[in-house]
Amino acid sequence: MPDREALIFLHVPKTAGTTLRGVFRSRYRASATYVIGNDINADIVRFTNLDAAARARIRLMMGHMSFGLHDYLPSPTRYVSVLRDPVERVLSEYWFLRRNRHHPFHQRVASMSVAEYLESDFTGQASDGQTRLLSGSHESGRPGIAGREPLGRRHLEQALRN
Repeated sequence: MPDREALIFLHVPKTAGTTLRGVFRSRYRASATYVIGNDINADIVRFTNLDAAARARIRLMMGHMSFGLHDYLPSPTRYVSVLRDPVERVLSEYWFLRRNRHHPFHQRVASMSVAEYLESDFTGQASDGQTRLLSGSHESGRPGIAGREPLGRRHLEQALRN
């Protein structure tokens, strides 16, 4: 039913999102759920390429993405996200990547100091990552895939509005 509201859980990395994903999975049918998983960019592209009928069945979308994918859903949408102290969040991400040998970024981060990790910002999340995702900053022509442009006051204001 296109008039039923859909929920988008914009999972900001390292903000208790895995716990919330479990809660949401228990409340929504798998057939009405679209999950952006480990292959984030490919999953977002697959979603944007779904036909209208498939998108109309979605009542829950969740995963790491930037704001804006609601434009692809025919029903009204509501976003849910959890925020965390930015310094604690980035340090949590750093230690997670260093400890998780199965993560694709583990090898790259394993030998980095915290300062090197912050300076490299190769994930795009160390510098204003929450603002980047919530503002809808995205790669040109690729909604949902977080952009890399420098952020300014307008991004913060847009994130607050979103």
